[in-house]
Amino acid sequence: MPAPVPGAAAADPAALTPDSGPVAGGTEVAFPAPNGVTFSGLWLGTLHTLALGSDGQAYAWGSNGSGQLGTGKAGGSRVPVRVALPAGVTLTQLDAGGEFSVALASNGSVFAWGANTEGQLGNGTREGSAVPVRVELPAGVAATSVVAGEYHVLALGDDGGVYGWGKDDSSQLGDGGTGFGTRRLTPVRAHSPEGVTFAHLSAGSYHSLALTAEGIAYAWGDNMHGQLGNGTTDGSLAPTAVRMPDGATFTELHAGGHYSVAVASDGGLFSWGANNHGQLGTGSAEGYLPVPTRVAAPEGVEFVTVVPGGTRSDPDTDRAGAGGYHTLALTTEGEALAWGRNMEGQLGDGSQSDSAIPIAVRLPAGVQVAELAAGTFHSAALTERGAAFGWGMNVSGQVGDGTAGPASLFVLEPSPVAMGVTVTGVTFDGDPGTALAERGNNAWQVVTPAHAAGTVDAVVAWEQFGIQRAPVSYPGGYTYVAPASLTIGGTKIVAPVEHGAPGLGEVSAEAWDVTVTTESGATAVISGDEAVTLDTGTVYTVGERGNGGSAGLADAAASTDNYARKGEISCVDAAGGALPATVFDPVAGTILIAEDAAESVNAPLSCEITNQAAHVSFVTKHGDGATVAPSGDWLLTLEAEREPGSGAGPESVARTVALAGDATTVAARPGSYALSARAPSGSAVRGIERLRTGETECARHANSPEQAPRFCWEGVGAGENAVETITVAQGRHEVFRVLSTSPGEPIQLPQTGASVAWSWVAGGAGLLVLGLGVLGARAGQRKVWVRR
Repeated sequence: MPAPVPGAAAADPAALTPDSGPVAGGTEVAFPAPNGVTFSGLWLGTLHTLALGSDGQAYAWGSNGSGQLGTGKAGGSRVPVRVALPAGVTLTQLDAGGEFSVALASNGSVFAWGANTEGQLGNGTREGSAVPVRVELPAGVAATSVVAGEYHVLALGDDGGVYGWGKDDSSQLGDGGTGFGTRRLTPVRAHSPEGVTFAHLSAGSYHSLALTAEGIAYAWGDNMHGQLGNGTTDGSLAPTAVRMPDGATFTELHAGGHYSVAVASDGGLFSWGANNHGQLGTGSAEGYLPVPTRVAAPEGVEFVTVVPGGTRSDPDTDRAGAGGYHTLALTTEGEALAWGRNMEGQLGDGSQSDSAIPIAVRLPAGVQVAELAAGTFHSAALTERGAAFGWGMNVSGQVGDGTAGPASLFVLEPSPVAMGVTVTGVTFDGDPGTALAERGNNAWQVVTPAHAAGTVDAVVAWEQFGIQRAPVSYPGGYTYVAPASLTIGGTKIVAPVEHGAPGLGEVSAEAWDVTVTTESGATAVISGDEAVTLDTGTVYTVGERGNGGSAGLADAAASTDNYARKGEISCVDAAGGALPATVFDPVAGTILIAEDAAESVNAPLSCEITNQAAHVSFVTKHGDGATVAPSGDWLLTLEAEREPGSGAGPESVARTVALAGDATTVAARPGSYALSARAPSGSAVRGIERLRTGETECARHANSPEQAPRFCWEGVGAGENAVETITVAQGRHEVFRVLSTSPGEPIQLPQTGASVAWSWVAGGAGLLVLGLGVLGARAGQRKVWVRR
């Protein structure tokens, strides 16, 4: 199967299943959903969420009251929408502030959008923007990372400097600014300590943090709750050292609302600052801590990341976040833990109760978390496969699962962010398929249109986040197959009658056509020199019919109607082998070649139908006289009602077989008949016997019944007007003997071959006679023998 050629996304090379079907179309084809955009990072603000897509684009959802989604349109979104970046811009990092957003482009440029009351867009104005605008970095400076606080932004320059813009009333920009209303509308450089170079930055509500490559922490800005970690509550106009735990260095450092957290080199966590909701994780929810204090983590648990404040530092290390009052962290075992405020469900444990110690987030089973993020009142997780989950406050749709209404205001456990791909159409060589539907497990299905035989390209059109993506093409991905050609022939066999009557020739097989008939009633002849090509997927019924010709008739009295089918229809493959039950049903006489089985059938096929008639003869025996061929006005009648007609037709006919003195042998269709006889004037029928042709000793007398011994005859009827039902067996020569007497003559009872009771009915009196014998009667007395 050719691999797909993707546009903006790729598809699973498993591709179309099945990858071929009939030219008539109608094949249901399954295919994987195109591989949509995945996320490589999440950043949470107060009421909105940002994500960096695998396509280098930014996506946002939640509140858009200040344009913080960056779409250029009014109104928020409860599912991800694409940020309207300038053409050609790709991003490497994002961050979400209070009601604004910032982004780092691959060329070191910084863009910002949303609220700008404090100059947090860095473009020299205080006018907000619903689309990204370029931050006015100092000439020659390219940013290597960017982080957002509640109202201010910090960027690390490629010259090693720390640059900040936005609100600066607590000197959170580190440039010495103080006083109510102080703000910087364009980036200014922070006063870094002599000889100190920072590797990572983080911005909180009113304070900022930095970490050196050696793992030493620095802080500046507001310190009302001890969030600078220097042992005091005095603010700092420029970066000052955090009081590091003895012997410890930090690998990560992040600023929350009014507190700070860090991951130590030993895998432990430290926190300091405000603790009104237990966000420091020390087991208490009181007061504040002005120096780094170890988090009360479960015994033996080590952490790889923790971040408060809904802000991010370096894209290579950001894997967790904290809201204004809660914290999330990821352990080395991949478990997500949370603590602090939980009134909005932001801890994700299914409750709304605060916790002063780490508790487990209830992520779905099997989800492997790559990083965590927290906003002011909501949280998110990014999986190793690039999918996202959200939980907590969802008033503005910031969870991103698409839900709305009162029941979705607070999402208490992680819910999948709506990242699904929607297939909008599938074409085969430009012809659209039908019945497009999602079938689950990241797969879709479509029904193929009709098309000429050959290999065609299949093209899948799709969209994600409301954006039509570049189609995924499968060159030569589907093959239309012409109906398989399987020929079939038919043979008619006429089986002879055992001990058949001389002069009664069999009808030639040429008097019949062997046929196949479709469910729609179309019939084709397959016998003789004819051959028919069967289409796959069509049910054919094998049958026969008389062709009305006279060339096959052995004599004028013969007829195809005298023959019945013998046994089941036989159909075999070219080697004479039996056909699979899935192909041929001998009971129903039907053939069906499935499309996927045509190549496995050894063609041509051959079907054989055997027919056979019966012969009927009669002789007479008068009184004690000899058995002789009838002459004169004798008549033996066999009448069948509603018996099947010819071997091919479904019609029924009433049939009468009459044998007279001048035609004592006829061919007859096997079956049940009502038997009766009539004698010439002056004689009366007293009974009818049949030659036991089922017995070898007797069957050899079928053509010489005059010589058949007495035990070969059995009684089947009595009386001139008596009617008995008998069966004319297929393939046999049935011989009947009509017994007659003249008035006043003794009666020879019909031979039964067993102890059978016969009644003599005379004047209403009955006489039961056991065995065989001859009874006399007075002249003029009528006697009728009836077998009982």
